[in-house]
Amino acid sequence: MPDRKHILWLVSWYPDRIQHTNGDFIERHARAASEVANIIVLHLAWDPRATQACLEKDERHAPHLVVYRWYDVPSACRIGWLRKLFHFWKYVQAFIHSYRKIQAMHGPFDFIHVHVCWKAGLMALCLKWLSGQEYFLSEHASYFQPASPRSYWKDHLWKRVLVKLILRGAKLWLPVSEDLGRKLQSVAGSKPIYVLPNAVDTSLFSYQRKMTPDAHPSAMSMRKFIHVSDLRPHKRPEAIIAAFEQIAQQLPGWQLYLVGPIRDDVKKRMLTSVFSDRIYMTGWLTSSEVAVHLQQADVFVLYSSYENQPCVILEALCCGLPVIAPRVGGIPELINNRNGWLIAPEDTQALSRAMLEIANRLEDFNRETISYEASLHYGFPAIVEHFRHIYACYE
Repeated sequence: MPDRKHILWLVSWYPDRIQHTNGDFIERHARAASEVANIIVLHLAWDPRATQACLEKDERHAPHLVVYRWYDVPSACRIGWLRKLFHFWKYVQAFIHSYRKIQAMHGPFDFIHVHVCWKAGLMALCLKWLSGQEYFLSEHASYFQPASPRSYWKDHLWKRVLVKLILRGAKLWLPVSEDLGRKLQSVAGSKPIYVLPNAVDTSLFSYQRKMTPDAHPSAMSMRKFIHVSDLRPHKRPEAIIAAFEQIAQQLPGWQLYLVGPIRDDVKKRMLTSVFSDRIYMTGWLTSSEVAVHLQQADVFVLYSSYENQPCVILEALCCGLPVIAPRVGGIPELINNRNGWLIAPEDTQALSRAMLEIANRLEDFNRETISYEASLHYGFPAIVEHFRHIYACYE
């Protein structure tokens, strides 16, 4: 067996003790990549509760995966631009300190793999300029979706210049969708691209025949639309409620579940609905709890203003759910006439029509087939093979 490569992952997002789910999709990629290489992750984070800066080592998740998290105390400065400048300077200092320590323990590295361009990519670019160390760039962020209010095209000129340099400095781009790859090309020109999809933990998200809790035998006759997100405005949960209201009388046996943190504006909208007795908000759930809700639902609904490759669509498909979603970002690459329904964005009437249509022809969708095909493409074994190919062929 050939020697394993030693690869340093510089990540802009990664789960930490403050934000437990931030970049959890990158963590799943790390677990998959560690099947074929030695992966050393470096993540820099702010911790308001910290008393001093520290570098923590975590080897709990996989045999060939080591995660280093540098925690530092955020600035108390109240002047916005000065606080950002101070944070940037501390970020650079933290990176230099952490990199030297990690390199002494694990180096030399065969190459660097950056996840999310800003700011980790800037450190990789500097290393390339100083030492010639090549880097790959995986991108997941909605920063490159023009509809996002914080997109590249709406950012400061100085940052756009740096982002373009980071993109051009990468040896290979690894976007999660073809659409995102085209967006990167529109920013920084031509570059080798390999689409690397998000990974799904199919030990949790898999097809299970629907079960009815003994305590609620009447639930046997009820069908469920389900939406899973952080319920922020661009996910448009209130529009989903409005679409459900338009068809609720025609579908008396259907309910709507909104899975995500309870936000006051969404809760108020739900409570004022004439069908509030058939709309449920679960609050924040663990991944295993989300999986159970998906397995017990019938149709997954997403209605975001912009997306790249939503992990929750992949998870819903792996649970065998047909998906209703807007034709934005990389979503059209996921949905076909066998597993769901694409609709125009920003059109609540189109959403309600799709919900009614799919509810009335639910038997046309084979849940086991949907789950099998999705698991084949997005389960860990498939993603491991992607990494095996990338790390072997793009040295």
